[in-house]
Parts: sequence; C-alpha cells; structure tokens
Amino acid sequence: MAVTEGKCKLSDVYNKCIFGTDKRLSIPKRPPTRIPSGHRLKRMAPTRTATNVLEALAETKPHIMDLPESVPRLLDLQKRIQERYSLRQLEELLQFFKVPIQHDVDHQCAAVLPCLAALQDVVAACNSSSMAAPTAKRISSALDDIIYWMCIAMRVPFDGGDRVPQDTSWMMDVSHNYAIHSASTVFLAKLALFDEGILQKLASDPLILDLCVMWNVVTRGGAPLLYPAGYSTTKGQGYEPITGLTTLILKKNYTGLAAALQSRAVCDPELFFTRAAQRMDLLGRLNTLPHLSHLPAINVEAFNVSQVIAMTNSLVHTEPDLAKTMLETGAPGKFIEALAKAAYRYSLSDTLTPTVRTTCLERTLFYAKLVVAWSTLRPEFYLPTMKDLIAKGVIHLLGNCLNITGTTPSLGEGIGQEEWSEQFEALVHNILPWATSPELVNPLRSAVALCITAKKLQVMDANPERKHIVSRVVTIVDRYALYSDRERRVQVCDNLNHIARETGAKARRFVEKMCAGCHLLVYCSRECQREDWEARHRDECSDMRENYLWQKYTLGARYSHNSRTFHSTIFGNVFTTRVDVFNGIKARLPNTSPEGIERDPGWKVVYTIDPGDTIEPMSIDLLPDFVKATITLLPLYLKKRFEHLVNRLVSSSSPGSSERSRTMCMVNASYDTGRGYEANIIALLRNEKVGTYPGDPFPSFDIEASMVFTCPVRDRYGGHGGMSGHQQRNFEVLFGPGAWAEALKCNVPYFS
Repeated sequence: MAVTEGKCKLSDVYNKCIFGTDKRLSIPKRPPTRIPSGHRLKRMAPTRTATNVLEALAETKPHIMDLPESVPRLLDLQKRIQERYSLRQLEELLQFFKVPIQHDVDHQCAAVLPCLAALQDVVAACNSSSMAAPTAKRISSALDDIIYWMCIAMRVPFDGGDRVPQDTSWMMDVSHNYAIHSASTVFLAKLALFDEGILQKLASDPLILDLCVMWNVVTRGGAPLLYPAGYSTTKGQGYEPITGLTTLILKKNYTGLAAALQSRAVCDPELFFTRAAQRMDLLGRLNTLPHLSHLPAINVEAFNVSQVIAMTNSLVHTEPDLAKTMLETGAPGKFIEALAKAAYRYSLSDTLTPTVRTTCLERTLFYAKLVVAWSTLRPEFYLPTMKDLIAKGVIHLLGNCLNITGTTPSLGEGIGQEEWSEQFEALVHNILPWATSPELVNPLRSAVALCITAKKLQVMDANPERKHIVSRVVTIVDRYALYSDRERRVQVCDNLNHIARETGAKARRFVEKMCAGCHLLVYCSRECQREDWEARHRDECSDMRENYLWQKYTLGARYSHNSRTFHSTIFGNVFTTRVDVFNGIKARLPNTSPEGIERDPGWKVVYTIDPGDTIEPMSIDLLPDFVKATITLLPLYLKKRFEHLVNRLVSSSSPGSSERSRTMCMVNASYDTGRGYEANIIALLRNEKVGTYPGDPFPSFDIEASMVFTCPVRDRYGGHGGMSGHQQRNFEVLFGPGAWAEALKCNVPYFS
C-alpha cells in the first residue's frame, strides 16, 4: 500500500480530500490496532464456521484497502465521481468498505478518509436527481460496513464484549485523530439529511447513538468540536454538523439517545450538559477557535444556538433524572448567559437587515423562555436556578430586545406557531411571578433597574401598548421590593379570633411564634395559641406536621413563613388598586342592573388575586361558587378552619351583627410558587383601620383572619370565560347582567 511505503501520509490524504489543500495536519503515530480473529461487529460480519475462516485466511488474498494502489485509486475514483457520477462508481467505491478477513487493519485506515470524502461527493452529486433513491438504497445496505471502518479508524470501542479491543476506550480528546472524527461527523450529518430511511437506520443504531454522545463531549485542544471541517461561509448561519446530526437523531429516537446518555457508556451526563453550555458560548465567538479565526468578531449562529437548546430541552423532558443532572450543573444560567450575549451581538451586527435582526432576537426570546421554564422541572432547584438566571442576564436579554416591533412569520417546524411578536411579552409576563418570591425580588429589582432604564424605554415609543406593559411591570417590581424588608410586612397570627381579642393588635408589632408541633402555624402569644388549639388546631396539628415533612424532605420545597408574610403583604397593594378601579367604574355606570350585588348586601363575592399576573390579576366569584370550588382542593384537616372563615364572613353581613361594620370581604391571594404547587392565602379583610405603621400596605383595610392551603397550579381563566371573556364575567358578577355592554357604551376604562 502506498501509505506503508511512505509515499502518502494520512494527513495529506485528509487535507487533499476534505479541504482541497496540501497543508498538513500533525497526527502523531500510534500503535497498531489489532482485532482478534472473529472479533468484529456482529451485525456486519458474515456468519462463518471456523473451517471457512481458516480457508479464507489460507488464500492470503489481500483486502482492497490493503492494496498498494488503494489511495491513488480512490483519489482517481473521487475525481470521476465529481465529474460525472454513476451507480457503477458507487459500487466500485463500496468495495473498499468490505469487512476484511485479515485483522491487522491499522495500516489500512489511510484509505478510510478518501473513501468518506468520495461518499460525500456521491451524496452531493445525486441529492436532487433521479439517482437519489437507488443511491440511498445501496448506501443503506452498506452502512454497517461503512460504520465498521469509521470506528476502526477513530479507535472507538464497539458495542459488545466480543467486539471491543482490550486496549480501546472512549477518548475525551481527539486531537491526535481529529481528521477522521471530522470526516465522520460531516459525512453522517450529510447522509442523515440525504435520505429519510438512512436517517431512521442511523437513529436506531446504538453505536451511532454513542457516537453522537461522544462527539458532543470530546474536545480538541480543550475546546468542544465545532465546525470540525471548517466553515462554508463568513456571514454566519452555518450548519454545524455535530449539532445538526444530533438534532436529527433526537427527532427520530429521543428515548434512545436519552438512554445512551443515561447508560454512562461514553461519559457522565454531567459532562454532556457542561459541554452543551460550552458549545453555546463558543457559538458566539467562533473566531477564537484556531481553524475558524478568519470569521468576523460578531457572528449570528441563531440556528445552531436554537438547536443546542432544543436538543437539551428534548433530553430533560424525556428523562426526569437527566433534568436533575442538568440543573445540578447550572446549565440554564450558562445558556441564558450565552443567549444574552447573542442578543447583544444581534443588536450590534451591521450585516443584518432590520427584518433578520428582529427574527434573530425573537428566536432568542423564544428559547430564553424555554430555558427559563427548566427552572420548574425540579422543585428543589427552582430558587437557586432562578437566582442564577437573573444573575446571568435574563433581564439583560430583555433590555436588548426592547426595540422589537411589529410581527414576523411563525417560528416554523419544531418551535411552534406563536406569533413572533408575542415572545417578548411572554417573557416580560414571567417577571412578576418572580417578583412574588421574597428570595428573588431584590436581585430582580437590581437587574431591572440596570437593564430596563427610562432611556431604553424611549425606543418603545412607536409601540405604546408594549411600552405600557413593560413600564407597569417595572413599577410593580419596585413596589414589591419594598416589602423584602420584614419590618414593612404585615404580621400573622393564626388564631381566627386574634383581632377580636386584642383591639388594635394589628397596629403594634409582635413576635411571631411558630407551633412546635406542625411548624406551620404562628401565633402572637400563648393566649392566642391556646384559644386556637381548643377551637381548631388540636384536630389538625399532626396532619399539618406530616404535610410539613413531606414538603421539606420529599418535595424539597416547603412553603415558608417568610413567603407567607411577603405574600400576605403584597396582595394588599393589588387589592386596594383593583377596588379603587371598580369603585370608579361603579360611579360612571348610569344603569347598574337591579340584579347586581348592590341590591342584596348578603350576596357576597370572593376576590381571587394573582399578584404575579400582568394581564388581569383579579377574578370574582359568588361566595357559594367559590366555596364549592375550593372545598375540593382542601385536605380534610383544613376544612374545619375554612368553614369557620366562611361563617365569619356570612355572619358579618347579617342584620344586627356586631361584626357587620368590621368585615368587608373575603380575598383569596393565589401564587404560583414555580415549584409544582400553588399557594393560596384566604383572608377576611375588614374595612376599619385600627392603626398604621411605616410601610403599611393596607391603607384602608386590616386582615381580620387568614389561612393557607396549597394545591396543584390551576388555570385561573379556565372557569371564568377564558382569557377573552374574563373581564366581562368580572363585570357581570359585580354589577349584574348587561353591565359589560353598558361599560362599553360609556367607554369606562377597566385597567388602572
């Protein structure tokens, strides 16, 4: 063979076939790979008896790849394929991929590179011609042999004990045999795009799945592999073969790839997600890689960035254990950091038209929303993940997208059919739920103040509706952050008779003491604790303790007293604002329906408030409807406490009741905790103000009594006419049938 005589080197062959240059790559020598007799890929090797094998060996007929003229012959064949391709040439080429009888195959690998290069030319020559179908069929039949030679040349272990050379293992750095890895990834990526049947066959092959995992984690000179065969354009938006191949495989067999990753045959899943984050970062600075140093400093790569995220998203939603591993590595924060940098690049790039820039930014927003959603995959990781996302630039990303206007086409296959113009609002609407967390509100406020400045908001003047949404969110975040200081919050005593026992108790500060049994309820004094114990808590304490232990140790995220006091405080702001709005509406409605609630003071309503909702934070239900819907959500041990609250509300409206002047209404403050459950604070508000203290969030009301329950997250609009009919339903519950039509006639403003 020419290679054995020193006339043709492996690096020369690779560069001539793949790059079209004689520039040499440094590939150090290595000891030969010897596969013991009979130890080859099971699915590829023909069935032979021991006698047949000996007879074949006795013939001493050399394998075609071992012939001295093999490489020059291959180069000539490749040239003929490029000039005018035919199926006969393909048949001649595939003879080189026959599994050999001899087992000292290391010196035969020099022909693998030109073989793969010639196969790429075959695919290119018939990609859109009548030759495509027969070519794909023939390549598919030879695919096992092709993979055999690729693995031999790459020195990767085969799947199976009798196929694994004892001195071979999965290597995490491929600098010494980079050429064959590069050629293999490019060839398989093109082959997967060439024919659906071949793609299906690749996706179902366990060895290919392992190779996909390997190529996503191996490095060259410490950096993950990206564009191993070079970059075809200097304008960005290239097709990165490893990312592209893995994405195609995932679409066909996401469970198989997830299983291959979980098997740890190639590497630990932690390394896979760490490398994914590194690839995200490198896609933004490709010119730092030596072989891509010719690229401009600002490149786009929106397609490949989105594919890395889509790939990760598919894996973590397939296997819960992979989601846990991904969150442990801090991958979401690193992904958001890369997306924030990408948004900054897109806003600066002078090579992008306004339409393309908007498209890139909207795509970035879509995938940022996807990454943010990963924080909710495991309850115990929600808070640390969200803190990291805020620190790594999710608000900075929004700041760079403030000037997106108009609408553009849908995101296309695999992404969804939402209007691109909605992506920005969708991510903005996520900010308020984060602000309802006492642990997140301060870092969120700092990020908002830094990244969404008044100067940046000026660029939104052309879109006043969007500007109003953003400005309103910024204002509310500032307002909520005031109550991160515990001294500004309302205090809680779980004795339902607390106010009745101590006139003006809300005006003075007291030390909240937690029940030592359940670790959930708190009291202002021993007297209040004793009174509540006799009336209710004796029957619920042990069950509450079980719930506390389940939340803490099984769920990994309990609803804390810190969250409760914060939530009890901020809903007062929302309620006061909305009540003022409704009072203003009532004054402007000339013909309130006689069937409205004003006719019968005993016809009570319950206000459900979601302080994290930027669209319509309030839902209104008649008391019987609210009780019916809520009672099914409560655990048995809480029903007695809930019944006492409802009875207190009903008795307050009875003629001659001593409580009539004190109690105004019932409010249910609802919070999506982001950890798989919803926290609800049911409170009775009285319209008397005994006293105030600095920062009191209730200027006109006091909390008479309250209780807490948790339940699965609900769709608050689902039972209220849907999103489009929600406002109309609120009107008609408050003011009677026909009130909505009357409000429209009078042009009554609904939002504050």
